[in-house]
Amino acid sequence: MGNNAWHEHCILRDDVRQGTLELAEFAADLYAVRTGDAPNVYRVPDLFFDRTYATDNLKKLVQDVLRRLNGQGGTPVINVQVAYGGGKTHALIALLHLAEHGAELQIHPTVQEFMRFSGLDTLPPARVALLPFDKFDVKNGVLVISPDGKQRQVKTPWGALAYQLAGDEGLAKIAEHEANYVAPAQPILTELLKAPRDENLSTLILLDEALMYMRGAVNDDPKRLGIFQDFFQGLTQAVASVDRTAIVASLISFDNAANDPTGTRVLSAIGNIFQRVRESVEPVVREDVSELLRRRLFEYIPPEKERRVVVNRLVESMKKLPLRASQKDSHAADRLLESYPFHPDLIEVFYQKWTQLTHFQRTRGVLRTFAIALREAEGKDTTEFVGPTTLLGTDGELSEAIQELVETCDEGNQWTPILTGELERARTIQKDLPLLTSREVEAAVLSTFLHSQPIGQKAELADLYLQLAHTDIDVMSVEKGLSEWREASWFLKENENSWALGTTPNLTNMHVRAMARLTEDQITEDLIKRIRSAKLGRNTDNVDSHTLPQSSADISDNPELHFVIAGPEYASVPGEDVSPKLKAFFERTYRNNVIVLAPENSLLTGLRQRIRRILGWQNIESGDDMNLLNGPQKALLLQRKQEDETGISESITSAYSVLTAVDEDGNVKASSLPPGPDSPFERVKTALMAEDRLLTTSLDPDLLTPESYFDIWGEDETAKPVQGLYGMFASLPRYPDC
Repeated sequence: MGNNAWHEHCILRDDVRQGTLELAEFAADLYAVRTGDAPNVYRVPDLFFDRTYATDNLKKLVQDVLRRLNGQGGTPVINVQVAYGGGKTHALIALLHLAEHGAELQIHPTVQEFMRFSGLDTLPPARVALLPFDKFDVKNGVLVISPDGKQRQVKTPWGALAYQLAGDEGLAKIAEHEANYVAPAQPILTELLKAPRDENLSTLILLDEALMYMRGAVNDDPKRLGIFQDFFQGLTQAVASVDRTAIVASLISFDNAANDPTGTRVLSAIGNIFQRVRESVEPVVREDVSELLRRRLFEYIPPEKERRVVVNRLVESMKKLPLRASQKDSHAADRLLESYPFHPDLIEVFYQKWTQLTHFQRTRGVLRTFAIALREAEGKDTTEFVGPTTLLGTDGELSEAIQELVETCDEGNQWTPILTGELERARTIQKDLPLLTSREVEAAVLSTFLHSQPIGQKAELADLYLQLAHTDIDVMSVEKGLSEWREASWFLKENENSWALGTTPNLTNMHVRAMARLTEDQITEDLIKRIRSAKLGRNTDNVDSHTLPQSSADISDNPELHFVIAGPEYASVPGEDVSPKLKAFFERTYRNNVIVLAPENSLLTGLRQRIRRILGWQNIESGDDMNLLNGPQKALLLQRKQEDETGISESITSAYSVLTAVDEDGNVKASSLPPGPDSPFERVKTALMAEDRLLTTSLDPDLLTPESYFDIWGEDETAKPVQGLYGMFASLPRYPDC
């Protein structure tokens, strides 16, 4: 296997790839199969078993039912009580098809697998009565079909049972019970269960979503709870007493139905009846999901030998990552091999964490999520396993798969702007890290989001690395990217030992908003205070220093040397033309004796941003947001504020690095002031002395003679006053300052 991306070796089913797969097809509907309204993948037995994975538990369920229907033991009453979307209805449909179409299905490979496991050479034919309580109306009941194909509306569960097992004759036997909403006694139910024997058929009852109807019925009439107890007590006892008869029941799969007082009371009462006589089965467990996904979504998966090449390369790369020992041992390699092309840890997250969400539909939810994600990612995803990278969208949009997942979260669409913003920050980080070739920081955002459900869940760093792993991963770049995302994130919780996203703004978010409320004038005001406190003009030469003069008029035009610390508004760029307002300091008679130190433009910008950060922290401390912070966040605020404050004085000194003075040709020039440990004035002095632009010692008398290159004497001049000489040096650019 050359290119290791999953879609280079696995072939999606056409309906998945082309987007023609209706997501409703993942919502199995037992009643719709009976009425003919279900999608072909459920309604047509061959198609159904093409995509059915015979899990261990499903085989055990089928074995119990088929052997019971064949008179070879088995279990009469079975409860299939699992989480919403956990494969329960799929199991009931499998039993329906096996019971009604067994003879014509016996050559199908999946059906043969069921038969071998059950120890049967032929499948026992049976009449199946459905009690689809999710379709029962409290007032009008449900439409059911008799053995001869006629349809009729019945109002009670026992009416539905009687009409499906024995047609009009069966319904006549319980006419009064149907009319008066009274449960028939066990002997009547036993007689109904035996009716299919006249045609040498066994009897199978499939009961789905019982609580959904009963809760509403009891709310309408509280006396019905006792009636339901009588019915199910009699029915389960009758089933147990009649040979070749079985009932497979789902009492509840939608948790909300049991979360109100009526639902709780009904579930307790009916559950106690089934508890005494039933065997509980969960058709699909976590270990089955990878194969189930492969069956439903892929046309072709490479054989184990080829898959092992991919796994071995990935495991070798994983050794470079900071994973726990258990995440990169031989067992980890086996897990990857068994779940290929799906990342086992991603499936684990869905099953361990997302199934705690009320609206996430377990196996069905995972199927829907991956069906959408695979279609969108085929040909684009560069990773070996279907993982968080597969769930990424394009063009800055959330993928359709993530949007579906967001809708199942307890916080719902609160997550949409949060994830959009976090992914945008991740992309910004990735732009500066060219070795991140597989959108690793974006994938980390989604991995953290998935690990954070329900709210309060979290991941360790090793958990993120495990889902980000690929054969070409650059560990240092990923480490840097994750570190930068932690600093930039607005909703990542402040815990250095774990990774969790929440819907509550974090300290960084508060800080960004606090900084946004600051005006430029507030920043300038604080900056000026700090510049004055830095005492940049101090010197031991008694040179007049002028800190932040408002204009050149604040500086006397005299022969004395003047050292000017210009304000932020005079920010300059060394080597570029000096601004007119800065040149104004040199528009005077004694221009040669003015030295201006100004801030460098880019350094000043960085300094202002740093002050903005400091003021932002101060605003949080003095505002209402402080009341929203917990203890660790308050400590972190203090730490971050101190980090921004540390060295701020030195940064101000460093920013003042543009030396502006008149050169020997009379031009005002801006040049870089060399850095160093000395004060700004000492460094200015050193720089000007090196260019012979500043005298700090006595002048050689020979330089004042008519023969000197200073050329200070007129044609007929024989004498000059000392003060006049001093003025010449202070005003004429060809002379050094003194």
